[in-house]
Amino acid sequence: MSNLVINGTTFNGTPSGAGSASAWKPTGYTAREQKVGATLVAADGTRNRVERAVNKRVYEIRWEKCNLATMQTVRTIARLTTTFTLVDFEGASVTVQTEDELAPEWAQEDTAGASYWNVTLTLYER
Repeated sequence: MSNLVINGTTFNGTPSGAGSASAWKPTGYTAREQKVGATLVAADGTRNRVERAVNKRVYEIRWEKCNLATMQTVRTIARLTTTFTLVDFEGASVTVQTEDELAPEWAQEDTAGASYWNVTLTLYER
């Protein structure tokens, strides 16, 4: 399994200090297949699906109790206003974009005063 690379940043760090201190490995990853199309609901409630015959992926990437530097790296990516490249765990390169807000959630503070965060980044295949 390869490391996740988002917009040129390799997420290979660990809490023990190995790898990048500002790009910890995610703790959760989901790549959903989403059909492109629309469902039209008629007046009598009948549902009609208009398909575009293509599937796109929606990537949900989670970090639970990541350090402040990783949260800030993810926040920088979430603020991008252009498309960029994601290299997924299978090594496939995909053009993606952000559309959703990022809402980092404070998770805990250690005895030295360092903050840890829960963060979820959603990326949409272009």
